[in-house]
Amino acid sequence: VSYLTGGAKVEDEEGNITYSRKKFLLLTLCFTFGISIIFWVAAFSSSAISALLDEYQLILEYISSFIIIFFGLNHIGFIQIPLLTKQYSFSKKVDVNHLNYFNAFMLGFLFTFAWTPCIGPMLGFAMSLGVTGGSYWVTFAYVMIYAAGFICMFLLLGLCSQWVLQLLTKAKKSIHAITLVAGWVMIAMGVYVFYGAATSTIALQNNVDSLMAAATTTETTEDSETSDSSSDELTMESLNFTLKDKDGNDVSLTDYQGKKTLVIFVGSWCTYCRQELPVIQEYMETHDDLNVLLVTHPDSGIYDETEESIDAMMEELGLTLDYVYDSGGLYTSSWVSQGFPSNYFFNSDGTLLGQYPGAMTQEVLESIVANQMY
Repeated sequence: VSYLTGGAKVEDEEGNITYSRKKFLLLTLCFTFGISIIFWVAAFSSSAISALLDEYQLILEYISSFIIIFFGLNHIGFIQIPLLTKQYSFSKKVDVNHLNYFNAFMLGFLFTFAWTPCIGPMLGFAMSLGVTGGSYWVTFAYVMIYAAGFICMFLLLGLCSQWVLQLLTKAKKSIHAITLVAGWVMIAMGVYVFYGAATSTIALQNNVDSLMAAATTTETTEDSETSDSSSDELTMESLNFTLKDKDGNDVSLTDYQGKKTLVIFVGSWCTYCRQELPVIQEYMETHDDLNVLLVTHPDSGIYDETEESIDAMMEELGLTLDYVYDSGGLYTSSWVSQGFPSNYFFNSDGTLLGQYPGAMTQEVLESIVANQMY
């Protein structure tokens, strides 16, 4: 505030000092534009970095929850870390009397990095909402709306500088209480992040348990032969399901036994599914060594998924892959625990090779099919 105000200072011939509201507002706009840059970068890079972070998502959630709680405890004074209570600054002084628009922009840009640990959790939440929206522009919109809220106070300062400065001066009397509240909010946020990670871990374990249970409790007819698979091996037979395709025909998982098979749980609302499916389609057009079955989840309560939205996605992307409707999401809820798309690879003898969560590149798909499947 001092830098921006100093940059708008005007001194007349008699030595009287006034502040140009117009220049102060322009400096504030440049400052907030500098702040916004990092949000724009985050919005456009969120899809790219999310694929990288997905593999270590749970670990990062646990680590970040402890870090957030730790900083919250330091914030309220329960833990005293001298390194974290000191102020550090560059030795170079800034001439506030000659602050230009470019300097104001750079001040905002660098200012954002200083606040990244504080804004990170909520910015991540805004990015997560955007990713589920279905396009890059939805992600961009969510993050920009968040940015608008973040810089709102600075814009208010530019429009009503004198009143806001008086308000901030009065707020100094309550700074201790505000600090305590902020600290407890950080601690609560850390606990919430930890709870989310723990819930995901339990869901992941339940997913494994449910698949193992399906393998050991499958009903068999009197004339069925004993399986050659070991008791702890998951197969198409032990995990079999039968669902309807768009023409109303019954399609079973075991129908694909005898050839390498990829089963993908997808959703028309899922950004990463829309990225992966054209890759799968392109692979299938040039290879004949793989069966692919898409499992969708209409009427499951997940993002209002319907048969119509699924059919529209298939037509929009020009997909000719086999797909079935898991109406109500019974199988989807037991198979998917790490997000969509969820890819399951079965060898030609029907044994489950493993799962690959998240969108695959063609290089990854080709490597798995050629080098790991049989």
